[in-house]
Formats: sequence, structure tokens, C-alpha cells
Amino acid sequence: MDNSFKQPQFSSFSSTLLRIFSLFVIYSSNFGFGLDQDWDLNFACREDLKRLANKQAQMAKCAVENSAPPQVCISCYIQYAQLREEEYRSQHLDILSANNRTCTTVIYENYVVSYAHLMSFSLGKQIWEKARCGSCLIIHGDLAHGTATFDLDNKTSTFSNLLNTWRDCISNATLIHKNNQKNNKNILTQTKEEDPPFVCNHCSKQFDSLFDFYWKVYTAPNIDFCVDVEAMMNDTMSLWHDVLHCKDDPRTEDRHQDIRVALFSATLLAIVIGLFYAGSYIQTEQSQTQLIQYSRRQAIQEQRSRLLSSSTLDTFADPTPGSSMQG
Repeated sequence: MDNSFKQPQFSSFSSTLLRIFSLFVIYSSNFGFGLDQDWDLNFACREDLKRLANKQAQMAKCAVENSAPPQVCISCYIQYAQLREEEYRSQHLDILSANNRTCTTVIYENYVVSYAHLMSFSLGKQIWEKARCGSCLIIHGDLAHGTATFDLDNKTSTFSNLLNTWRDCISNATLIHKNNQKNNKNILTQTKEEDPPFVCNHCSKQFDSLFDFYWKVYTAPNIDFCVDVEAMMNDTMSLWHDVLHCKDDPRTEDRHQDIRVALFSATLLAIVIGLFYAGSYIQTEQSQTQLIQYSRRQAIQEQRSRLLSSSTLDTFADPTPGSSMQG
């Protein structure tokens, strides 16, 4: 009895699964709306879209690969130039789609969203411009027509030369130190623990020159380094302090102390000026309040009482002759 009851349920469930699977097989073959040449309204624009997509992908790949530390300006300027050239070409296409619309309209305006435009905006505005590449690179020629060439500006070129000089010094000092260790195994024991490492002593001048130039430009008004330089300098300082364990030059510490003193003095001066103006404002408000209260007093309507009566005044004003003679 139980078997006869369960058997129909199992058969019904199996047939339901079979129908669902059959429908899935039928419709899965058409998944993706079948955009082949016969049904694609914009088939004539596919090659231009692929070219633009390839340039966008190359720029995005370069930016991600050179993001730690950020080095988009120095490492990806070729990909950026190629992308700008392809963007310009895609914005001036006269090839027509099946409904007689230019491929430029199809790519950028025909639909609710244009992924090509969003990608170009992100790569141009969110990556290239936010990296302040214009503060490092000088662009000659025309990006749109593929005639652009790039050069480092003067401050970035100077920074690059100082950085390479410091790196060469580190490499040479490391090699010298290793050779000294091989020739004299006790060289480390002969060096006092409080003395700076050999590499630090050997290359401190080069590091100071690099940092002084960077700090001079960094603190100057209306002048900026691109993000590439700032990130590279941060990594260089971390390498100098955290990896090589080199201490700051005393001049650097004095400079930091001067900055702290200047900030403290400016803050104290601002507080004093603020208190002065606050006191003046409070005093002015009190004076205005007293003046308003005084101006609102009612005028005295009654006449003042006379100290002398009218008869007394008449006596002094017009004395009788007899009284004066009698006196």
C-alpha cells in the first residue's frame, strides 16, 4: 500500500525535472540573444569597438600593474597616448549601422549607457588627471592625431637624476661592505654599535641632496610633483629608515624642529588675535546695549521746581528807594 502511494509521486517529480531540463537545453542555446551578423543592428561598428576596447584594456592593465607604488605617468604614457588617439578616431567615425546611424553615435549616444565613454572617463579623469601627470610630463605634438611625444619636466628630471645617484651609491656601498666582510670577518665587531651603518655613512650626502630638493619643491607655492614622484619619495624614505636603518641627518631634525616652532608660533599668534577681537566685540556689544537702553528712557515731562520764588526775584530785580536809603 505504501509503495503504490509513493510510486506516482516519484514518477511525477521525475517528469517535472525532465521538462525543466528540456526547457533549459532549448533556451540555453539562445542565451545571449544571438547577436550574430544577421541580427546585430550595429555589426558594422564591431571592429571599431574592439579597437577601442583593446586600447582601454592596455591602459587599464598598465595602470594596475604600476599601482604599487603609483607610476602611471612615468610607466603608462605610451598607452595613454594610444588611447587618446583611438578615442579621437572613434569620435569621428562615418561608418553607418543598419539603421543609418554613425558608429560614433552608436558607441557614445545611442543607448542608455555607454561603457566606452565610462571607461574612457575613468582612465582619463580618475587615473591620469588625478595622478597630476601634467606636473611631471611635457607633451609635445597632438595626442588626438598620434603625433605626441613626451618629456620629463625640469624638476622631475632633476629628481630622477638625484634618485639614481642615491641608488647607485647604495649599490656601490653595499658591494664594498660585502667585500670588506669577506676580507675581514671581524669588521662588524670593530664597528661600534652606536655608529651608523656603513651604507648610511657612505650615502648620507646623496640622500640629503635628494630630500632637500624634494622638500624645496614640495613646500613651494603653486608647484606640484605628480603622484609618481611623491609615492617614490615615500618609498625611498621608508627604504632609508626602515630597511637600511639610517637615521635622519641633524639638519633634517633641526628643520623639523623649526617647522614645529613656526607652527606653534603661528597658532599662538592666531589665538591672541582671536581673543583680542573677541574682547573688542564683546565691549562694543555692551556699549551698544547701554546706548540703546539710554535712548529708550522716557523724557521728563514735569518742569523743574524753581529755587527762588517769583516774589523774591522781583524784590532783587526792582528794590524800592526807601529801603535802600534807610539802610
